[in-house]
Amino acid sequence: MGIIFPKELQQKPPPLAADFLNPMLTTAGQTMEALTDKAMSGRIAPILSKFVISREKIAAIGQSIKIILHPVDIFVLFFFSLATVPIAHVLYTVYAFVISHYSGKRVLVSGSDKKEISTKINGSHGFRNSYAYQFAEHLSQVARIGLLVYLADCLSATADILGFHTDEYYMSHVFAKLLYTIWAARRFKYFKKHILYEYVVKIKPESEKKILHINHLLDGIIYAITFFKVGDLLSVEMGLAMTSVFAFGSVGTLVFSLAGKDIATQAVNGLALTISDRMSEGDVVKFGDGTSGKVMKIGWLETKLRTFDDLLVTIPNTQLGTQRVCNMSRIVMCRVRPTLRFRFSDADKVPRVLEDIQEEIKKSCPELITDGSRPFRAIWTDIKDDHLETFIDCHFHLPPIGKKYWNNRQKVMEAIDRVLKKNEIELFTAVYPKLELGKLR
Repeated sequence: MGIIFPKELQQKPPPLAADFLNPMLTTAGQTMEALTDKAMSGRIAPILSKFVISREKIAAIGQSIKIILHPVDIFVLFFFSLATVPIAHVLYTVYAFVISHYSGKRVLVSGSDKKEISTKINGSHGFRNSYAYQFAEHLSQVARIGLLVYLADCLSATADILGFHTDEYYMSHVFAKLLYTIWAARRFKYFKKHILYEYVVKIKPESEKKILHINHLLDGIIYAITFFKVGDLLSVEMGLAMTSVFAFGSVGTLVFSLAGKDIATQAVNGLALTISDRMSEGDVVKFGDGTSGKVMKIGWLETKLRTFDDLLVTIPNTQLGTQRVCNMSRIVMCRVRPTLRFRFSDADKVPRVLEDIQEEIKKSCPELITDGSRPFRAIWTDIKDDHLETFIDCHFHLPPIGKKYWNNRQKVMEAIDRVLKKNEIELFTAVYPKLELGKLR
């Protein structure tokens, strides 16, 4: 009599050992694959083996460089890089000699090491400042960059033979474009500076500070354009995506925008102050809120002011954008208006004393304006309860700041004092009664 199994066991045969081993083997295989796919595991030795140079590699490198190098190209590049400036100097010297001999003009043919001659030719002093030198120097720099590109080609070919496969990234083409892009940006920067200072500052010297700020602003624009151009070259030629540098999420963009709102406003106001003609560094100004002093620095975000109390005040540019500004450094006239108080007993002398004061100020102050364009008067203005009030109104061809202004003001006071002593007059002085503390309680 055999054993009868239940129906459930009859339908499902007992599990085999393979059914338990297969999942374990699969997991172990995945683990080994993950270990072998590490960034450094097993890769150091193959990289080092590429630097082992055999005779075959040396021969291949030599053959590759021989194919790349063209003797005529190398000779032309070396010639232009080394001989262009000396040849241009010789030609310029011959030209200067001919001009000096036939026209009687003397031309500066060398730098500061030789004798300086002040006569100009085509607006330049000497070879270093001539257009011939600028042209030769630029041509020499282009040739030097060409030699560097040739060197990059040789290094790229060597790396390919060693097994680094740089040809798939077009390294030599990218290197050449990067070099010429950066060189062109630098040349444009210096050319821009030359134009600003040669044709703007020399014509209008008072705008030098303003031109300096504009020059820095244009430098920033040139750097930004160059940066994005270099990023575009790396992205297109080598496949290096630059979008990750500027890729912010929606939350990050919102936070950055809110945080940079005030900074952007201050930068715009700072740019407006820099470009505008309202004030410059070194000017003495007075703002609408009463703050006054010397402008020490106009930055992108804030302006530093040194007050007459020798305090350094930092003012955000957002506060200066809408304020009225009185630039006292650009005012060419000043006013002195002292008030004099006479006693009632000297009322008969007041008209004559005021006339004498006017005459004495005229003698003492040569910068006094007396042509009628500005008022010059000494007037009895009011009768108070205990004194007579007068004032002297004078205008001068002097700025309202600086040592000259204060010296001139002192001359006015000395002239008034001489007239008062001459007429034996003492000005009215208010006498305030002394109060006892016990009576105040």
